[in-house]
Amino acid sequence: MTQENTRPEARPDPAKKAAGQPAKRGGKKRRRITAAGALLCAAALLAGVLFAAGGLRVTRGSGANREAIAANVARLAALEAQAPVDLDLEAKQKRQALLQSRGGIMVDDLAAEQDRIMNLTNWTQAQLRGWFSNAALVGDSLTLGAQSYGWLDESVYADKGARVSTAGELLDAVEAAQPSVVFLCFGVNDIASYKSNVSTFAKRYAACVQRLQTSLPWTAIYVCAVFPPRDGVIKQRAYYKYLDDYNAALQKMCGALGVYYVDASFILQRRPEFYSDDGLHPKKDFFPLWLTYLADVAGLSEDAE
Repeated sequence: MTQENTRPEARPDPAKKAAGQPAKRGGKKRRRITAAGALLCAAALLAGVLFAAGGLRVTRGSGANREAIAANVARLAALEAQAPVDLDLEAKQKRQALLQSRGGIMVDDLAAEQDRIMNLTNWTQAQLRGWFSNAALVGDSLTLGAQSYGWLDESVYADKGARVSTAGELLDAVEAAQPSVVFLCFGVNDIASYKSNVSTFAKRYAACVQRLQTSLPWTAIYVCAVFPPRDGVIKQRAYYKYLDDYNAALQKMCGALGVYYVDASFILQRRPEFYSDDGLHPKKDFFPLWLTYLADVAGLSEDAE
C-alpha cells in the first residue's frame, strides 16, 4: 500500500512577509510623505524658474498712465474745492420769484395778521422749528433769545454784542448753511455805538446784505426793524432817540437793494410785559409770537402745510 504524502502545506513565513511587503497603515503614511515631497519639488522648480527669469517684478505704469492718474487726482481736488451743490435751487428760484411779485409780504392784510398774532395762545416748539428748518435768524443777543429759550436751535446765528461791523463769522456760518430765507436782526448794539451817525450804520449794514446777495443769490433776505426799548429807557440811553432814523434808513436800504423790510415792534408795544428788567431784551413768551409773524410774512408757515 502506497503511503500518501501527509506533510502539511507550507505556510508563509511571517518574518519574510513583513520584510517583503509593507503594512497597510505604513503605506498611507509614506504616500502622504510622497505627496508633500512632490509639492516641495514643484515649489523649488517654480522658484528656480522665477530666479532664472530675474525674480518677481512690480509692473509700473507707463508715462501716459501716470499723467492720466495725476490729471484725475487734480480733477478730484478741484471738485472738492468747489462749493457744495445746492439741490434746492429750483425751489429757491420759485420762492424768490413769488416773493418779488408780492414785495416779500406773503400775508394779504398786515393789520389783520398783527391782530391774529397778538391773540395767539398755543404753539409748539416742533412747529416753530419746522417752519425755520431751512431759514436763518442772524443777529445779536435779542435774536439769541430764540435759541436760549429753546424755541429754535440750528437756525439761529447770533452772538451777544454782535453788530453789523462784527458779523463776519456769523455770515460765514450762514453761507455754509445755504438757507432759503435769512432774517437779519441787528441794531441794538449798533445804535449804542453809532448814535447819531446813522449813515455809517446803514452803509455797513448794506455791505452785509450785499455780501449775502453775492454768496446766496437765490436766498430771500429780510431785514428786521430795530426793536424799540420799553418806555422810560430813553432817559437812561439817550441814543435811542435816533431809533426812528435808524429804521427809516433800513427801509430805504431795503428798497435800494431789493430785499425786504419787516417790522415786528408792534408785539412789544402792545405787550410791554414781554420786556425783561433791562427794558431792552424780550422775555421767553415774546419769541413764539415774533417767530410766527416772521414765518407768516415770509411764507414759511405756508410751506410747511
